[in-house]
Amino acid sequence: MKKKLNLQINELISLHKITNKLYDLNFSLLEKEEKIAVSIGLILADKFDKKYKTIQKKLDLFEAKKAIKFTLDFYEAWALKKLCIELYGIGDTDFEKLGIQNVINKLDRDGC
Repeated sequence: MKKKLNLQINELISLHKITNKLYDLNFSLLEKEEKIAVSIGLILADKFDKKYKTIQKKLDLFEAKKAIKFTLDFYEAWALKKLCIELYGIGDTDFEKLGIQNVINKLDRDGC
């Protein structure tokens, strides 16, 4: 089952920043369900990083308004929502936290 996720540029930036922080976690200290979510999160971190770098190279005023489309498997959407909820407090600014909350709301509306 696939889930479509349309992100704005600020939401992608927020996801990029928090998923990159997954690389700093000590994997051996996590519980089983957390390890599963982090493993999937690392795969998503690579997806977000690749898209972020591509958009950063060609970003202009017109591109900033377009939605960025992702197609995620259901388990990826589930893990993304779980990670966003767990890592919400790690956001550095209120702007990042707002972007993360918007992603949680979008995933929640889709039934993840």
